[in-house]
Amino acid sequence: LACTDVVALVIDGNGAAAESEARTVAAVADATGATVCGAAFAVPPDDSTVAALGRSAEVLWAHGVRLAIEFAPYSGLPTVAEAAAVAERIGWDRAGLLIDAWQTHAAGQVTAVTSLPPGRIALVQVADARLPLGDDIVDASRNRRLLPGAGDLDLAAFVAAVDATGFAGPVSPEV
Repeated sequence: LACTDVVALVIDGNGAAAESEARTVAAVADATGATVCGAAFAVPPDDSTVAALGRSAEVLWAHGVRLAIEFAPYSGLPTVAEAAAVAERIGWDRAGLLIDAWQTHAAGQVTAVTSLPPGRIALVQVADARLPLGDDIVDASRNRRLLPGAGDLDLAAFVAAVDATGFAGPVSPEV
């Protein structure tokens, strides 16, 4: 049994807080053996927030932890392309993408996932949901996820999209 990942490093515009949180996450990763840390943008990325994430990535990388940057339709990074642009700026060695089945479906990004070159995905999370997702997508994301196979998401298409990238890293449930 291994702990593959720790979540979440949230980038909300406070660079000092992000770096402090990165040090805390690094200690948790050291204690658990995790090699990936999920990161989410609560605000749209700008030079300052990307620089803060880059500094946080350096802290984590020194502990053998790679960032997994998540896109979500209600976040500061609503698409695969936008999350990839941030990872590119940080460096693909220190940051990859977090590909979540629920978020990928909700954002309409399954096809975008298939176009990712090898090595761009750092972590895959799997969950299911009943369709339609509803009007409050944030609430649905937080409170109405189901175990894989218990809902209506096209998980076969999601798995095929991830497989098309050659990904062979950690996969975890998102509850």
